[in-house]
Amino acid sequence: GAAGCLVGGKPVKDADESWPLQELTYSPYFRSKTIADHAVRAATNPEFATFVVRPGVIWGGRDDAFTRSIAEATRAGKMMLIDGGKHSIVTSHVDNTVRGILLALQKGVGGEAYFVFDEGTIRTRDFFGRLLRTQGLEAPDRSIPYGVAWTMASLAEAAWKVFHRPGSPPVNRELVKLTGGPFVVSDRKARAELGYAPVISREAAFEAMVESAAAAK
Repeated sequence: GAAGCLVGGKPVKDADESWPLQELTYSPYFRSKTIADHAVRAATNPEFATFVVRPGVIWGGRDDAFTRSIAEATRAGKMMLIDGGKHSIVTSHVDNTVRGILLALQKGVGGEAYFVFDEGTIRTRDFFGRLLRTQGLEAPDRSIPYGVAWTMASLAEAAWKVFHRPGSPPVNRELVKLTGGPFVVSDRKARAELGYAPVISREAAFEAMVESAAAAK
């Protein structure tokens, strides 16, 4: 599952598992996640319980695709914040995500869904800045308003589609939705029913990434 399936409706603030998932027509990734989420939970039965774990932005670990993508965008001069990166978000370090999955396998209730996140929230500018510094890069200082970012993403997607350009556009509406507004979701249910708690803090994870990058040189 994916917590990102909440975007597309009202601003995501103080959300929980009672909120409806969205099927974004412009995001095949999140639309497929929503469809799969519903299908998995509906398939539960007395002989075989099925449930869904929904992390936020997954980061950290040895194969950190998220950090790699923003580092590449920064090196190419394409990294920009939306609204100054002022919005608070939840994140899910890979170690904490795995912890949530293992607990769900032990204690999860069939047909249910569970959000699992790192401790607390963090502003997008602070999160991106800390990740980039682990890669020896400076945090982005360029910012554009949400409306401009949305228009740019829409035009970029259209250009890639019309002209059959290879790869993905530098910005898309899915990313703008995720980082251009608050994304604050509660994982109280997982903590209460599964006994979930993060096994690593953001600060410890950032420090581990710095040490890993230094050792790789």
